[in-house]
Amino acid sequence: MRQWRQTMRAVALSLVLLVGVGAGCTRGSMPREVVARLQPVQLVWWGVNETSEDVQPLIEAYKQLHPHVTITYRKLRLEEYETALLDALSEGDFKGPDILTVPATWTRRYQSKLLPAPKTVTMPFVRLTGTVRKEQVGELRTTATPDPRGLRDMFLDVVVADAVLSDGTRDAVYGLPLYVDTLVLYANRDLLNAGGIPEPAKTWAELQQQVPRLTRRDASGAIVQAGAALGTTANIPRAFDVLSLLMMQNGTQMTAGGAPSFHQLPTGLTGRASLPAMDALTFYADFANPGKLVSTWDEAQPDALDAFTRGKLAYFFGYSYHRQIIAARAPQLNLVVAQAPHIAAAVDPQTGLVIGSDVVPGGQGAPITYADFWLQTVSERTRYPNETWDFVTYATTQPQVVQRFLDRAKRPTALRRLVAVQQEDPAMRVFAHQLLTAQTWYHGKNAAGAEQAFAQLMRDAREGTIDLRRALQLAAQKVQQTL
Repeated sequence: MRQWRQTMRAVALSLVLLVGVGAGCTRGSMPREVVARLQPVQLVWWGVNETSEDVQPLIEAYKQLHPHVTITYRKLRLEEYETALLDALSEGDFKGPDILTVPATWTRRYQSKLLPAPKTVTMPFVRLTGTVRKEQVGELRTTATPDPRGLRDMFLDVVVADAVLSDGTRDAVYGLPLYVDTLVLYANRDLLNAGGIPEPAKTWAELQQQVPRLTRRDASGAIVQAGAALGTTANIPRAFDVLSLLMMQNGTQMTAGGAPSFHQLPTGLTGRASLPAMDALTFYADFANPGKLVSTWDEAQPDALDAFTRGKLAYFFGYSYHRQIIAARAPQLNLVVAQAPHIAAAVDPQTGLVIGSDVVPGGQGAPITYADFWLQTVSERTRYPNETWDFVTYATTQPQVVQRFLDRAKRPTALRRLVAVQQEDPAMRVFAHQLLTAQTWYHGKNAAGAEQAFAQLMRDAREGTIDLRRALQLAAQKVQQTL
């Protein structure tokens, strides 16, 4: 019923623009080409993380400019999303979606099904002139869409590698983000207080020291309260991201020349005895190694988010959307949101020079955080490429409009101009302070395959059945096959 009412309002508004209503209102200077472009347009938009209420400020703001365009948003569950997309895009009679919200790691996989942004879009605009005798005056305005080379000046650096792809002849923009999320550390303050810990860990060394004080076991040795969800794969929602963050902070060069290189010694560290990725992997696996003092998690534990919301886990690694889930499931939880830990550099007390990491041997403590974001893309089968790309550009690049969405959805910004604004927002400052150093590394066609390779790598490190250098080589080979 709500959609029907919106459609009827759009038709009515379009008729007003086309023929004019009310005393003293005439069509005035309305070129034929403008009238033709004012016919009603119906766009369908699919997404996963945002609700209809979240995106309504974007749709309403755009409709004020273009009343003849109606945008219908549909939220799908993540587990059904890709199947539904593939089915919709393969139907003989295309019925949408015109706008596809896809993870940044899917853009290369879906590239053939996406329409890159044109260099310009042209839209009709109508205004009323006169005081007593109102007249409608219409015109077509052509505006440029974001240029691939200028995208870095508008959006965060991390956006460019996945938003700009080559179509074989030139680089083109294939999608634009509404936001960029960053991995943070969620903490249960009540558990920290009980452990005598006044504030969340800022470094991996502090986390390592705190975990034994936060871990509780029953008489049989089973974990009944965990310090941190680290060391395993299946019961940690974003284990791939956490391990990637550790590797990158420790100086691992994840790719080189478009190929995986995390299994190799980075240039400039030829005298080092161990691989940065191997040290990070060992550090991660130790949290699930029963023979280690930091042992605090294992495969017998429930899903980490479930354990956290039930008060059985002190530290949980997640993104901004996890905060809404936590609030819904455990509204009374004494929640703290902190920046992701970093690797503190060890300093020689005599020379004052950095000699490596105080946690991971040789780690450089690079100021790196990890990003997760989705792109608003356009189906190559849309019947309205001009209007669709005009809306995507408007909804993602206009700061005032984007700010209304961010305030409603509680997401970190992707626009450089809004970073400083969010750094002053108590609800978003933790995420915002990590935006300028946020990175990702996987830019292939099968992110799920790469995550499976890392899952096996983490199992190999935990079980100790294979040499870690060999395990890293095998993981690199598997990731290479996904590129």
